[in-house]
Formats: sequence, C-alpha cells, structure tokens
Amino acid sequence: MKSLPLYLCLVSFSCLALPSVISQEPHKAAFVDRVFKAAGGKENLPRNYRFVDRIRVNKDPAELAKPLDDRKPRNSYIAAPNLWWLSRGSKWVERGEENAKWLAYGWSLGVLDDPKAIVKPLPDLTDPETKVNMVGIQVSGAIEPAMDLYFDQESMLLVRLDWKREICRFSEPREFGGFLLPTRCTGYRKNTGKPWYTCVVDEVERVDRIPENVSKSE
Repeated sequence: MKSLPLYLCLVSFSCLALPSVISQEPHKAAFVDRVFKAAGGKENLPRNYRFVDRIRVNKDPAELAKPLDDRKPRNSYIAAPNLWWLSRGSKWVERGEENAKWLAYGWSLGVLDDPKAIVKPLPDLTDPETKVNMVGIQVSGAIEPAMDLYFDQESMLLVRLDWKREICRFSEPREFGGFLLPTRCTGYRKNTGKPWYTCVVDEVERVDRIPENVSKSE
C-alpha cells in the first residue's frame, strides 16, 4: 500500500485538528459571558471606582468570624488594574507594588475583561472549607502568574480566587450599581490552609474618572 505524500498527511491532520482547537474558543467565551450575566452585565463592571472596606488581620478563626463593626472603614479609589489610593487623613496615598491590587482586579472580575486575558478551564472542584461545588477558569496574560477563579456551579458568582501564596474565599454577594460583588473575603495561606485576615466591603461606587485631588496626591 502506497503511503500518502507528506503534504497530504499534513493537510488531512490540520483539517481534523483545527475544528477541535477552534471549538474551545466559543466555550471559553460562553463561560465568561455567563459569569458577567450572573453578576449583572459587563456594562456595569467597576473599572474606576470608590471603595470602602473594613479589615481584620488575625490568625484566630473565631476572631475572623466576628462582625467587623469595631473596625475603622478604609476609604479608597481604585483604577483597574493596578492603581489603588488609600485615604490617610487629609492625604491620598498610592499603595505601590502590592498583591492586593491584583486580588481586587480578580474580585471585581475586571481581569476577565482585559484584552490580554487568556482563559482556560479548570477541573470542577468542591471547596473543602465551604463545601461549595465550583467551576473554575485560569486567567493568564493579563496577570502573571496565572490566577485561578472559581464560581458557584449554580449561581455562577465568584466564590474563590487562588493566586500566588493566597486563597481568597468570598461570600455575601451584594449589588453595587447593578453589579453583584462578594462583600466578604477571608484570606488563607496556601501553604498552611490557615486564615489570616477578613475583609468586608461596605461601598462600591463607579466613577468616570479618579478625582484629580486623589490621582495627583503625593
């Protein structure tokens, strides 16, 4: 039996392989579309926003589970992906190189709308801490190293984020300007599985631009 010429083999292989490669792209796009639809629509995504939160850092899980009513609110402005100004008395201070900026980029889902984002599916997972059944995607390109985002299988709302040495578990979604965001985050160390902080979000307000007195503050 004569073998096919090499160029015919290559053409035949590409014709067989190409549909399977292309078919993955609509699946990824559909997944991201479902995430944004569940949250309230991409048009309501916070990109530049005012942000008020409270935080408690403590290694005792019982302390982290308590309400944060005794914690002083922090006022911030965020310009995605990597600018975050904190109010310090009468001044606004840009936070510099901090992981928190990129965690906020994942929390807000802004990373999924980044034109540089490369998305691939992750295996389904049941969170051992919260027992939530999750579907996940890994995002690279827009952020390095890659960030893993997990969503509740039923609601498609964000419930977990894994990045670098940290696991963030989210709960208590609330609508801000038509967009559902988790308002409670508990951070865990990947290497120990132990919690070390809890953050509660009180306010999120989209703004057209960061106020000049904030963005030009030293």
